[in-house]
Amino acid sequence: MELHSTTVHKFYSYINDTYALPTRKLINKLTRLSQTEARFTNHRIFNSRCLKNHLIPKYLRLRSTITSSKITSTAEHVSRLCLKEELHRITVKLNNIRNQIEKLKHKLKYVVNDKDYIIVVETSRKARESAFRNSKITQIKKLNKLNEEKNTTNEIDVNASFNRTKWVTNLSSRGN
Repeated sequence: MELHSTTVHKFYSYINDTYALPTRKLINKLTRLSQTEARFTNHRIFNSRCLKNHLIPKYLRLRSTITSSKITSTAEHVSRLCLKEELHRITVKLNNIRNQIEKLKHKLKYVVNDKDYIIVVETSRKARESAFRNSKITQIKKLNKLNEEKNTTNEIDVNASFNRTKWVTNLSSRGN
């Protein structure tokens, strides 16, 4: 069944007229939760790919004002631990969202008739797919950007020309 925006609008008006506002709120909540599930699914995929590729997302990077190698390696280790914890948090949140979606679908199944229930589920599925596509594009861009940053920081230009006169300053000749 193909749903267009005018059809969806008419359907929501029909739901308001037939079942009243509480049912409309349940349907809106189902749609919002479906979109949230899509975003969290992509976010979990992004974080697992970061972990697999040894990348740390910017929001989880730890920095120190002291730049010794030991402190830097400790900060990187703690950042990886934060990434693993974030992945766990997202997975738990995603499971909770999926449980809420199933409860809402179960509740709606007994509130609306079968024909309307199919349209409600189809509408929420389409909203989920749309949010999934948009979120996927964003997460891919973020991952590619992190990969580029990693590649540019790992590349050292050996043939770079340095202005060696600026390395050492002769204190006796600088006052002239």
